[in-house]
Amino acid sequence: MNEKSNLPNHSTVFAPLRLCVSRDLIAWRLVLLALLVLGLAAMPLAATAQSPLTASVDRTAITTDDTVTLSVVVNSQSSATARPELPALDGFAVVGTNMSTQVSMVNGAISASVAYDYRLQPTRTGDLTIGAVIATIDGVSYATNPITVQVTQGTGRPTGGANAVQVLPPGQLGQSDYFVEATVDNANPYVGQQVLYTVRFYEAADSPLRSSFFGGQPTYAPPGFTGFWTQNDGEQKNYRATAGGRVYNVSELRTLLFPTAAGAVTIDPAQVVLPDSMFQRGGAVQSEPVTLEVKPLPEGAPAGFNGAVGRYVIQAELDSAATDTDNPVTLKVTVSGQGNVSTAGDPVLPALDGWRVFPGKPEVKTAIQDGLLYGQRTYEHVLAPTATGDVAIPALEYVYFDPTDAAYHTATTEPLAVQVTQGKLAPATVPPAAGAPDGDQAAAVGASGAAPLALKPITGPLQMAGAPLAAQPWYWLLWAMPLAALTGGFVWQRRQVHQQRHAVAIRSSRAGKAARKALAQARKTTDPAAQMTQVQTLFIDYLSAKLHQPVAGLTRNALAALLTARRIDATLLDRTLGCLDSVEALRFSPTLAEPVAVATLLDTTETLLVALDEAL
Repeated sequence: MNEKSNLPNHSTVFAPLRLCVSRDLIAWRLVLLALLVLGLAAMPLAATAQSPLTASVDRTAITTDDTVTLSVVVNSQSSATARPELPALDGFAVVGTNMSTQVSMVNGAISASVAYDYRLQPTRTGDLTIGAVIATIDGVSYATNPITVQVTQGTGRPTGGANAVQVLPPGQLGQSDYFVEATVDNANPYVGQQVLYTVRFYEAADSPLRSSFFGGQPTYAPPGFTGFWTQNDGEQKNYRATAGGRVYNVSELRTLLFPTAAGAVTIDPAQVVLPDSMFQRGGAVQSEPVTLEVKPLPEGAPAGFNGAVGRYVIQAELDSAATDTDNPVTLKVTVSGQGNVSTAGDPVLPALDGWRVFPGKPEVKTAIQDGLLYGQRTYEHVLAPTATGDVAIPALEYVYFDPTDAAYHTATTEPLAVQVTQGKLAPATVPPAAGAPDGDQAAAVGASGAAPLALKPITGPLQMAGAPLAAQPWYWLLWAMPLAALTGGFVWQRRQVHQQRHAVAIRSSRAGKAARKALAQARKTTDPAAQMTQVQTLFIDYLSAKLHQPVAGLTRNALAALLTARRIDATLLDRTLGCLDSVEALRFSPTLAEPVAVATLLDTTETLLVALDEAL
């Protein structure tokens, strides 16, 4: 026992060593864990750094009624960012572009991020592929991955794409920034009865569109009104309304409708297109469709009814109550009242004994008062007397249907009388031919009182006055004219079809000639401001034809993006944009528009058009 107790205690000796080893293991594990955390944190940064060019779409499944937005983002280490190069967009058409730029400086280093948005409209169905977008960034070329968009057949009516504002029930108006409401004052009218169609566009006073800079005005797209005769009110009412605790600015437009056939008729939705602004993407908002049940006119219409619906009166007056057989009088007939006089039938003149009637064409005047259409239809008939004495003009009648009491009514005029005397011009008489008996003369005179002339005796043999008709050259020429006209019509029709099928290409090919002609016209103008306006207009027309889409109203960056998409080199692009800037400067700064500066700019424009023709 004592010997064992004198030996060293192994557990006591090794205890400090084992503790030291445990601390080293813990330290190494902490180091490895820290390295792992740092590596994971650095991975997203590395991934971002690998791809300074990205492309994405806002959705991958649409219909032919919608649009898809292709967003291309370019991150660069310099403020002069490169423009991306779009691929050939097979199955898509570019209908809108937008660009935004963000530049930052950290510790003296500049970095820029430019976002390009292209709104694409599909032109066919299927799985359409947007190819790789290419851009050179900081001297290195990058390309994005292709994107596939599934396109199905739509209904044929534009829905406004992803930016369309959802139509809400009127009770939820306070939850929507924009709302369109369409109403009619009578959903069960008669054929020809006026219906007041009202469209109200509600825009919240605090809407994003109003708070955005450089935002345009909303535009109204009315429905087709198939099955109606229409008359625009022409007056827009603007007022304010409160709904759901929000204040709305209301724009109201009214259209007068007159149904042309009985049965159920549906008016398509009215649409208001919201423009793009700097901080808000536009779209469209539309109303609900409106259905009317049009009633036919009751049976049992009186004789003389010609389809007039409304409330009318008829008046008749003469320009003179006395005349002679040498001078006519003018009968003025006026139908007026509330209703659509433009489609109302003409009043029928009764049989006018003792007069020869020369009818006149109607003159129509209309006006809108308190939402109702009033009109006046005036006729001026020339009456030539054929008898003397007190010649009467009977009363005129006009039958119409009044929707207010659903009954037919007849408006009448007072009879008119004219005192007709014998004029100085008497019927011509011819003395009887020599040797003609009195009875034969009386039979020959007839009712007109003029005897026929005697026949001329033949003094020689009969013979042809000229060559036969078939031997004349012009005879066969006349026969050839229909064939020539038919051939010419066929050629003209083929030419029209060709021009319609290739209208875009023809317009593009003729754009340069039209621009040079307009430039020559601008050189003849003496007013510098007018010259610059003409040059700006010819640029807009020229670029619209060459780029196959309207460019009026586009921003400078949007126009640059379109030209870049057509592979215009940077030098020519800068020349084009610089020329447009110079035109605007001289146009809006008359003090700068010196004759030498204007002439120089016209020469620059002519040279630039030649270069653009070669590039486009």
